[in-house]
Amino acid sequence: MRKHLAAYVLLFFIPVLSFAQTQCYEYRGDYPSPQNQSWHSTPAAACSAAGSAMAAADTGRSFTVTSSSPNCKYSVSDRNGSWETSIALLQRSVPCGDPVCKSKQGQDFTLNWSLGYTRTPDIDADLNWKFVSPPIKAPSDGMVCDPVTSCKVALVLVPTAVWQSVSPTSQGLYRVSVDYDAQHMGESCTPTPAENAAAHPAADKPTCPGFVGEVNGVPGCYGTASNPTSNDVPESKPKQPEAGNPPAGKKPDSGEGSGTGGAGRTPSTGDGGPAGGPAAAAGSGTKPDGTTPKPGEGKEQANCGAPGQPKCRIDETGTPNGSDVKNKLTDDVNKAADQQKAEIENAAKLKADGWTFSFSLPSGCTALTLAGYQIPGQGPLSIDVCKWQPMIHDVMTMLWLICTVWGCINMVGSTQRSS
Repeated sequence: MRKHLAAYVLLFFIPVLSFAQTQCYEYRGDYPSPQNQSWHSTPAAACSAAGSAMAAADTGRSFTVTSSSPNCKYSVSDRNGSWETSIALLQRSVPCGDPVCKSKQGQDFTLNWSLGYTRTPDIDADLNWKFVSPPIKAPSDGMVCDPVTSCKVALVLVPTAVWQSVSPTSQGLYRVSVDYDAQHMGESCTPTPAENAAAHPAADKPTCPGFVGEVNGVPGCYGTASNPTSNDVPESKPKQPEAGNPPAGKKPDSGEGSGTGGAGRTPSTGDGGPAGGPAAAAGSGTKPDGTTPKPGEGKEQANCGAPGQPKCRIDETGTPNGSDVKNKLTDDVNKAADQQKAEIENAAKLKADGWTFSFSLPSGCTALTLAGYQIPGQGPLSIDVCKWQPMIHDVMTMLWLICTVWGCINMVGSTQRSS
C-alpha cells in the first residue's frame, strides 16, 4: 500500500516539476514609452530600463532604482530637490531556455542603425556630415542588442548602404542611418539607451539645438548665439549616401520597406524620424526640348509650343541692337581726344620773343647820349656812368649775396615754425 501511495505522489509531482523547470518569467516596468516596450529577464533590468525611459522623456530629472520588488521604486532628483516615486512591475511567464532568441540563432538579416541627425538634406554638399549631436556609433566589436526583440546580434561594421532623409522632422532635422549585415547570436539581452535610440523605429526624435523656423512651409533647425551651427559635430561619410529614410531596426521580410533602393527601402509617407520617411521623388523620361509630340491626324494644330509646332520665341527682326549708338559714342570720344592733343601741341609752341634772362652782369658800357637835349656850345647831353661800373658790380654782388643768405635763413625759420 505504501508503495502504491509513493507512486501516486510521484506521478502527481512529475508534471509540476516539469512545468516548473520549463516555465520562466520576464518583466517590464509599466511605463508607456517606446524604449520600455521590451521584456527583460530580471526585475532589476526592467526597472532600470523604465527609469532610463522616464529620464529621456523628462529631461533634467534623474531616476535611480531603489527597489525592484514588488514594484519599481525610484529616487527622483532635479534642481528643485529630490523625492520618491514608483511604477508597477509587470510580469509574464515564458518557456525557459529563451526559445525566442534561440530559434533565431544563425539567422541573417539587415539592421538599420541611426547615426544621428543633421540640419540639411543636402547629401552632396560636403565630404562630412555635421550632426547636431555626437553620432551614435555601433560598438567596435559589433555586438549589439536589438531593442525590438531583445536578442543579441552581431553586426558586420561595413555599411551596405547609407541613407539620409529628404523630409525633416517637426524640429527641422534630417536622419542619417546605415544598413549593416547582422546575424542573431541566439541569446537574450537588455538594450541600452543608445541601442534604443539607434535601432528602435519608435525611438524619440531629438529636439533642435537652436530655434525652429519655416521656409516655404518646410521646418528648419537654425543656430542661435548660445547654440551656433559651428557647434555641430563633423563626421566623415563611409560612402555616398542615398536619398531615403528606411525605418530603424530589422529590414522587413516582405511588404513596404523590403525592397532595394530609396523607393523600395523607405515608406511612402513619414518624415525624418526613425520610423522612416519618403525617398526622393523618382522620375523618368527625357529632358524637354520646348515642344510636345505631334497629335494624331485630324486634330487641330496650335500656335508655337503646341504639339508638332516649333518653340515659341520673340521675333526680333528690325530691333536695334545698339551698334549705331556705340559707333557714335566711339567717334565722339576719338574726336575729343584729337582736339585735346592739338591744343596741347599748340600750347607747347607758345614763346615770348625778346624775353631773356641771364645771371651775368653786363661787362660793356657806353655813355648815354640824349640827342633831344642840346647843351649850347657842347652839343647833345651825354651821361657817362661807365666810370662807376666797377663799384656798381660790387654793390649788386653784395645785394645778391645778402638776399640769398636772407632767403636761406627765412626758409629754415619757416620750416622750424611749421614743425
